[in-house]
Amino acid sequence: MYALVSMGHARYLFFKLKNNKKVYVYDDFSGKGLNCILYVEDINDCPKLLNYYSLRKKGVNGTLPFRLRYLSVERPVYIINYIGRDSSIIEFIDIATCCWGYVHGFVDKSTSHLSAPSKERLKLYHEYLEQLPPSPKYYRRISDYGLYCECK
Repeated sequence: MYALVSMGHARYLFFKLKNNKKVYVYDDFSGKGLNCILYVEDINDCPKLLNYYSLRKKGVNGTLPFRLRYLSVERPVYIINYIGRDSSIIEFIDIATCCWGYVHGFVDKSTSHLSAPSKERLKLYHEYLEQLPPSPKYYRRISDYGLYCECK
């Protein structure tokens, strides 16, 4: 029953937000390729997120003082609001229409892009992902989008 309510809510959000501004979110600070970006669900974690990305821009890999959550580099997110004195945080909703799941959270504005990554960069990104060892089945968990949504 919960899954059906959640799916219905995601569809409602999709039709409500489909005319909102959309951006693609990915990290290309290293210049070596694309990286999925991290997001936080709690607005109180936004300063930690900004600090993490300020270090990434300087080429420093810092520790992550918040739960790891990633967004797809291939699907745009819908902007709900800009937050902060300099609008450095984007409040977003990401809707996975393949399974009608959704995620609400906050990202660093510097990771947002008006266009999707180029096909060449996406190809390199997928080649890199294919080289990674598969996750053991006991590490699989329910997707952030709900149920076992396997959307890209």
